[in-house]
Amino acid sequence: MGLVTETALKRQVVQALRKAGWKVYVTSERRRGYTKMPTGLPDLFIRHIARKQHGWVELKRPEGMGQGKLRPDQERFRLEALLAGESHWVVADLCQGLIP
Repeated sequence: MGLVTETALKRQVVQALRKAGWKVYVTSERRRGYTKMPTGLPDLFIRHIARKQHGWVELKRPEGMGQGKLRPDQERFRLEALLAGESHWVVADLCQGLIP
């Protein structure tokens, strides 16, 4: 199997979440004329209204250097989110079963 990019993983995860009824907000895409997002902000914010659930999703390249490791700013965001009672998932493989 070839190297799976984080972009390809994002596409797969977004598709699976939407199929499962989640509203997905992609925070990692640049918008024309928009300032840079804060460092550490996860790639996705997800919400499921019927389940009354929401949370953050940080995507990590499933293979290669740095596999699944959070940068210090990402780790800080994760800790703050968890302390605030928010859900936060780190996903490196669509098959790992973290799709809520």
